[in-house]
Amino acid sequence: MGKIERIVIAGVVVTVLFLIAWTVWGNHRDKIVVSSESAGIAQAAQFFRSFVVSASTTQIVTDKGTFLVVGTFQLIKGDVLYIEKHASGKRYICDHKNGTCNELAD
Repeated sequence: MGKIERIVIAGVVVTVLFLIAWTVWGNHRDKIVVSSESAGIAQAAQFFRSFVVSASTTQIVTDKGTFLVVGTFQLIKGDVLYIEKHASGKRYICDHKNGTCNELAD
């Protein structure tokens, strides 16, 4: 194997390792909660199905307001919900009692 082939293979290996590290770091940052505030007491939820799976949303109503989240969110009326901001910059609405969190839709 020539010198150029070894350089190309080394470059590919370094790139793959960098992408793996970047993905792991991004997932780690998404798990770190930097702030949390009450979103209110859960009152109702309504799911809106979309033909595009990633576009389906759930509208959540609490005593403090209405929130739109990505995907399905099942709640129990009367549970206290929280809005969490994560180190990744994403915001989630969470029901700590049930251990569920969904990203807030933009």
